[in-house]
Parts: sequence; structure tokens; C-alpha cells
Amino acid sequence: MYLAVSQQYQRQPFTIPKLNKKVYTFEGFCYYLLNHYDLMMELVNQKAYVNWIGDNLGLESIAKTLMDMKAGGSSSLKIIEWLLKQCPYTATKSIEPIRTYYQEIMDMPVHLQHKRVGNEQLELGHYKNAISWYKKAQKIQPSSEVENNMGIAYLMMHKYMKALKAFDKSIDLDDGIKKRLNRVKVFLMLEKFEEALEELNHIRGLDEGFDVWFGYGCAYEGLGRVEEALAAYQRAYQVDPSDKVIYKVVALCHSVDQEPLLELWIKREQLSNKMLYYMQAHLLLREDQVGYGLKMDKVLEEDGHDSLILMELSRFYSNRRQIIKALEYVRQMPYELSDSDEVLYQKSLIAKAAGNRESYESLLDELTDKWKNEVRKNTIG
Repeated sequence: MYLAVSQQYQRQPFTIPKLNKKVYTFEGFCYYLLNHYDLMMELVNQKAYVNWIGDNLGLESIAKTLMDMKAGGSSSLKIIEWLLKQCPYTATKSIEPIRTYYQEIMDMPVHLQHKRVGNEQLELGHYKNAISWYKKAQKIQPSSEVENNMGIAYLMMHKYMKALKAFDKSIDLDDGIKKRLNRVKVFLMLEKFEEALEELNHIRGLDEGFDVWFGYGCAYEGLGRVEEALAAYQRAYQVDPSDKVIYKVVALCHSVDQEPLLELWIKREQLSNKMLYYMQAHLLLREDQVGYGLKMDKVLEEDGHDSLILMELSRFYSNRRQIIKALEYVRQMPYELSDSDEVLYQKSLIAKAAGNRESYESLLDELTDKWKNEVRKNTIG
């Protein structure tokens, strides 16, 4: 498509969140920035891609300038203009469409501008910032959608009662199935399974989609009603053959020592190759761990970027003290997850299994510091 001037194959790609595209070069990043600026306007104010440019691509001077521009309060438009000029592929391209789009945003009513920024912050996982912008929008013009999104932000921060209050207020302003499903999620997180079923029974008269049946499965599972849970998961899978249903079914069957039920799923459902291998692997887990590992490798041949599978394999080999293989899988985690809580903790456990106490304690310290920073960032005053 274009001539890249930086190394083409890097250890870790960067995933552009809204596009779900992996890029390996600075040119690739700028290409998507030029052609999908509407989806990347807020991304340019975030640290993740700057760290990737500096640490992974080795373009430290560009990363430093970006941090200075951000600290100096440069607008998204200014940062985009500067970035595109640094890339040979985009330096000579017209950015007039980007300027026009940016001006359209600036011409929006103020409450819609606040809502838009809140939505961007929510998608990027900056929940405290999202709530702050949503509150500004609500002071100007109350909106059911904004209140619902604020509830989602509280939910992601594990502030369940505040989330429930926001969802209730959103429903009072304008009732809707998705908002009631969000109430179900809160009830499930609070382990109020009967309340979740009551809400689902109300919704079911209006909708019998994937989220409804998946919610039933989770609620029944929480109440220990295994057969009803499996039946509900089956209905959900028939509506939408999502991998997350299979993960729930496998975990449930293991928890009640009913692995043979997996054979029924294999015979009854039309599974993708990936999920077929995954279920076959878990049928072997207790009796044939070597066979389990071989089958899981076939899962990765179908989808080598599934973080759940990579983490499961890393834990499996770590528990068996096969340190090299445990590290092999955790190092394949996508770049954007490489310093997540789960990955840091897994690395510390691998170090412990290897007998490297110093590395284990160092990684735990790093994880503790990260947790403290997250608490500070997402604590609502």
C-alpha cells in the first residue's frame, strides 16, 4: 500500500481501539490516523500510543514531543497535524477534511460536546474522566442516554450502587431494554440473582436476544441451578455463537465435575474449529494434560491473539513449573494488555514458580504501584 521507512515487524503491535486494527509501524499508525481521523480524534491525547511509539518503535524524539504538546494543552487537531507531518507517507497529504470535522465538533451545542468527550473517555477506559464530562452535560440538559453511559462508567469502576442509581434514573427519563439489561449486570455483580431473574422476566416479554439468555444463564448459575443455566447458555449460543458462551459452559462444567456434558455440546451445537478444539482440550484436562496442551495449541492456530486462551495456557504451564512455556504464552499477549493487572500478576507467579524471589517481589511491587495509581485515577470525590 505504501513504502514504510521504519522496521516492518515489531515485537508488539499497537491495536487501534475503535478500529480493532493492529499496526506495526509509525507509517501504519499515520495511515489510519489520516483515513480514520473521526475514530482517532481523542486517541491522540492518550499515553498508550505515545509509549508504543517511544518504547516499541524507538522513536523517542517523536514520543517526547507528543508528551510536551499534550502537557502544553495542544488540541487534538494540532497533535494530528504535527504527527502527520512526521511521516513520509502522510506529510504531503491534505488534512482539510480533518480541519472541517474538528470545526463541526466545535460548533456542536456545549452539552453534546461534553457528551462526546465523555463517550470517548468511556471507550478508552478513563471512567473517572468520562463521569466528569457526563455530569457537565447533564447540568446543561439531562439525557437518558448520558445517564445510562454514566452508569456504565460506574459499573466498570465496580461502584455498583452508584451504577444502579444511574440506570434507574436513565430508565425514569426514557425506558429501554438495554438500560434494563444494564440493571441485570449490576444485580449479577452484586450476586442478587433473584433480582436479576425478576428483571430478566420483565425484559423477556419484549426481547429474547443474546444478552437476555446469557443473563439467565449467569443468574441460574449463581443460584446453583446448573441444568437451567446450561439450557439458557444454549439458547444464547443459538442466537449468537459467541466464544464467551463456550468459556462459561466449560467453566461451569468443570466447577460441578460434569465434564461429560461438554461431549453433548460438541455433538449438539455447530461449533467453530476454535471452540471445538477448546472443548476437546477441556475433556482431556483432568486425564491427559499433554493432550490438553496439544489441543490448546490447535486453538491458537485458529486464533493466536485470544488473550483468554494465552493466559489460560500460561497459567497451566506455570502451575506445572514449565517456566519457559509459561513465559512464551504470556509474552504473546497483545501490546495494549502487556502491562495489565492480570499479566503483571501472572508474570510474578511465573517468577515465583521459577524460584526467582527477587523478580517475583519486584513484579508484585510494580503491580501494587499500578493498582494505587488506578485507584487514584478512578476515585470519585
